[in-house]
Amino acid sequence: DPTGLFITNVSTAQDLTKLVIAAEQYEEVVSAAQKQKVDIKVKKHWWHFGNTNPLVGREQITVSKTGFINQSGGCVVMKIKNRVVVLLGSRNTHTRFPEAKTILAST
Repeated sequence: DPTGLFITNVSTAQDLTKLVIAAEQYEEVVSAAQKQKVDIKVKKHWWHFGNTNPLVGREQITVSKTGFINQSGGCVVMKIKNRVVVLLGSRNTHTRFPEAKTILAST
């Protein structure tokens, strides 16, 4: 399930690493992932999406995926240059990005 919201959906850091590496093979995904907002037209209807990663535009992020559920806390996986950063189990959606920046600074 791509939403990650079902209790039976379990991903490891290795799974998420594979996800961003595969995602960067798609030009449309990379383009959308590097923007704060994306508007997509499907037939006659426009869909508007905001990027939930505030580091987009400030860091050289190729692709990223964010998430939060009570069981796993705040999570983010990002491909930046030749590195993949996976952060799982942050206290909430506000703490995951400062923690991810700390990981980036230490590598």
